Amino acid sequence: MKQRKERTQRKKKRHFEHVILKTKLSPPLLKKNVIFRSRLVSLLREHLDKKLISVVADAGYGKTTLLTQLIRDQNLPVVFYNLERTDSDLMVFLSYLMHGLEQLQSHIVDRSSALLGQNIDVNKNHELVMGTLINELVEKRSERFYLILDDYHTLLKDCMVHKALDYFIDHMPGTVCVIIASRTEPVYASLIKWRSKQNIFELSRNELVFTQHEIKALLSGVYQVVLSDEEVARVSEHTEGWVTGIQLIVQSAGKDRKTVKETLNGYIAANQPLFQYFANEILTGEDLRIQNFLRYSAILEIMTPDSCNTIMELKDSAQLLRELEHRNLFLAAVGKDEYKYHHLFRQFLLDRIDDVQLRKSLNLKAARYYQQKGQIEQAIQHYLEVDHYELAGKLIAQIESRMRTQARFTTLTA
Repeated sequence: MKQRKERTQRKKKRHFEHVILKTKLSPPLLKKNVIFRSRLVSLLREHLDKKLISVVADAGYGKTTLLTQLIRDQNLPVVFYNLERTDSDLMVFLSYLMHGLEQLQSHIVDRSSALLGQNIDVNKNHELVMGTLINELVEKRSERFYLILDDYHTLLKDCMVHKALDYFIDHMPGTVCVIIASRTEPVYASLIKWRSKQNIFELSRNELVFTQHEIKALLSGVYQVVLSDEEVARVSEHTEGWVTGIQLIVQSAGKDRKTVKETLNGYIAANQPLFQYFANEILTGEDLRIQNFLRYSAILEIMTPDSCNTIMELKDSAQLLRELEHRNLFLAAVGKDEYKYHHLFRQFLLDRIDDVQLRKSLNLKAARYYQQKGQIEQAIQHYLEVDHYELAGKLIAQIESRMRTQARFTTLTA
């Protein structure tokens, strides 16, 4: 009887395994050459007893890095979930959530996973699923843990995930704290109630900006650049404490062997948006081979040596990716031999692929690569990028029945 139960549980796990990208459930690796934000980590530590913590700021303010530092500093037991638009499908979201919880503690979501395995319509039954999950957490988890939802703003505004999470957060046991990092404030019906009961701590852009003291520490400690107080104040004035802007200025100055003052003067004279100006300065300062690698590899959301070698017909992508990461060219390791550009830099690079045919060729190579690897949804995305609706349609037809079985109607509609 026990063996039959274990076989059933393994079968349930396989039901979700094929749709899980493990990189989405792994916190990014923390680089050694980043400044530890003790001021903010201490602030978050004081509020870890809250039901919900939200960290909301524009792109490039270091939200993810801050949360990664918090995890490391406090040795927190976490489920880290890096969201993207496809997670707007409630079935996809729940599958990842269950998988992440299972990684945290074995058999903690057996009943909840079994419920998903019955192929119920989760959109109509989100309270049933979340209620079952809440009961299991009450019964099986006595130690506090933290559910971190990164890039929350990528979810569609009208998706059912928000409603399901509202219900979950409102009723979850005291052993759970949800931490959300987003560019926009999450909209929950219960938000006013949580605020009135002081069950939420909110960290905004105003707190995330780098102070002049932090700018000086970043420049001297990470980049070995020593500036006068007057120069630090000037950097602060023009970047408004935006860490991505600060990094761009320093990297641009180092590349051209100019002083920070000279670099800032050039930016002011150009009268261009800060990121566009300095990203272009950095890109054009590389030799043509590196420029092309940067631009073409940006086609891939997650880069591996194998995928880069395939779409660009190279043999040394592993070395190039390691070099770019070492040089802090807005590239982060998200897993073993898996890398991701900062989203601002990736969009900047994609905008610099002017040749329409080249862009089409790279996307088609990426689509075929993922298709051969069995990563059908990624293949579909690349076919759709170049309006190859016939090939995308054939792949959608292959997985349509599976998606309908899993009640993934949002993905199908999209």
